[in-house]
Amino acid sequence: MVAQPDPLDAAEGRLSASTRVLSLAPGVYRFSVAAGSPTDVARSGDLVLPAVYIAPGPDSSAKPIDLMSGPSANGTWLCGPGDVVFARVADGAAKLLMTSIPAEGGEALEIAIDRVDGRAEPPEAADSDAATRRAAGKKRKHALPIGA
Repeated sequence: MVAQPDPLDAAEGRLSASTRVLSLAPGVYRFSVAAGSPTDVARSGDLVLPAVYIAPGPDSSAKPIDLMSGPSANGTWLCGPGDVVFARVADGAAKLLMTSIPAEGGEALEIAIDRVDGRAEPPEAADSDAATRRAAGKKRKHALPIGA
């Protein structure tokens, strides 16, 4: 039997999050923190917030996606300047989930997504959010506000 956690007071244990689905064409992409900074760890318990988590979508098992974190990132979490995650999409369009957890005051990270393999990206493989589409080779930034 698993022991139940102690009840938390009203300020602790409550996090909000928003998730974006990205559809990426075959290629190599770099995800990095464009703006925003983590809050003091002591004010966020043991968590560094704001933060963004990058993961393959639940239906992506048929579409190979390799994720690799940079030297300062913690897995595929992006929390501050210098955090980098690379995604390699091998075959066909693949879906990634970007989940944003803002700081207590609502500050969310802005994530820059760059295609780094030099190939052109077909328009139909761009992000599903038309406001964040970009021409190949140019930086596209994603702010993940809560409730988006």
